[in-house]
Amino acid sequence: MKIIYISFFKRKDLYSLEEEVKQIKPYYIILEKLAEKHTVLSIANNDKAEDYVFKGVLYKRIIDKTSLKLPLIKTFRVIIKEQPDILIIHSLHFPLQIIYAHFFLKKSIKILVQHHAENPFNGLKRKLLNLANKYIDGYLFVSKEMAKEWVLEQNLIDIKKVFEIMEISSVFSCINKQEAVEITKVNGANIFLWVGRLNANKDPLTVVKAFIDFLQAEIDAKLYMIFQTEDLLVDIKKVIAENEIVKNKIVLLGKKNHTELLYWYNSADFIIASSYYEGSGTAVCEAMSCGCIPLLSNIPSFKKMTENASCGLLFEVGNIKSLVKILHEAITLDKAIEKEKTLNIYHQHLSPTAIANNICNTIEQLNNA
Repeated sequence: MKIIYISFFKRKDLYSLEEEVKQIKPYYIILEKLAEKHTVLSIANNDKAEDYVFKGVLYKRIIDKTSLKLPLIKTFRVIIKEQPDILIIHSLHFPLQIIYAHFFLKKSIKILVQHHAENPFNGLKRKLLNLANKYIDGYLFVSKEMAKEWVLEQNLIDIKKVFEIMEISSVFSCINKQEAVEITKVNGANIFLWVGRLNANKDPLTVVKAFIDFLQAEIDAKLYMIFQTEDLLVDIKKVIAENEIVKNKIVLLGKKNHTELLYWYNSADFIIASSYYEGSGTAVCEAMSCGCIPLLSNIPSFKKMTENASCGLLFEVGNIKSLVKILHEAITLDKAIEKEKTLNIYHQHLSPTAIANNICNTIEQLNNA
């Protein structure tokens, strides 16, 4: 079976294809797993034409300057030449290109569209997506619960076309904790980790305020925070400065290279994520692959990733008291048992192999329909 992944986004080439594959490894590793049994191509519209083959996947960059309101002729020529069985389109942002695909390509080709955290559309784009719906064989969402909003907003017509498939995975795994701690130098009886952007959606302030409350009773706990942007850093530092009990118990680490995260995830007991909305959750997935017990806001993607809290604990979004409650509950858990649960959930549902198998099963289900 030949599977083509296509991105219609016009992108600038910040990296060579080889560098890009390394940079976005949590996504591309899924394609590599698919390529073990199938022919897999990844096509993107870029500033520079380039081909690169890695672990069985052919990556192609195409220069196609046609307006997105018109068919991307060069792109469709490549797809037609390759004669795929399955076309997986990144993002629901391109209903016109989906409609064009139906008319340009063989009718036997199954068209799937991967949701990438975008929100439901209004106006003309919503109408176009409704028109495209008849040509789409399946929508790939992390959680069907997330897709329900698209149905309510009249973007999607049929929830039966939605398949639950994780969009990213992890390149990390468990290593010896002592080896990791020797690098990170963490210390404390209970180590909590937060990784993300310091913005309102990620809601780090709720985490900091809840942890300060938690520290009133659990002074041996420690929170380490890794962040790539500094939107709310001033506010966070102010809250910390106003609370003497914090001292060195909340450590603002700032930016870390992706490769360094392996050691931080393997040093921590718990991963905290406090987002109001996520398409999936890269940091959570990576942390779970290293056995970090997830303490997450109760949003659809996190509920699905933990199989409805079959591992870890969930708290009410934006609710400091709710988070404080599960912080206290978390330290009463048997860490070894909960870590094993977390790793089992990861390997069964979130690992590259599990996601690749889920994609293949979805395609087989569509072919047999």
